Amino acid sequence: MHHPSKSQQTRIRQMANAMRELGDDCTIERLIRLKFTRREISIYGTDATEMANADSVRAGKLAA
Repeated sequence: MHHPSKSQQTRIRQMANAMRELGDDCTIERLIRLKFTRREISIYGTDATEMANADSVRAGKLAA
């Protein structure tokens, strides 16, 4: 993961949250409907996916 700016970190966090809310129904088209651009998805998608997965693991540990 590179070192994104504060505004980029915010957008990555927003995308990660959206991905978690969408769950298995998360697609590029659904992210676009949530006002993410194809460019943002291309640039931030991997970082957002990693963040969403890490958040899910953390949430699972807290629930256990």
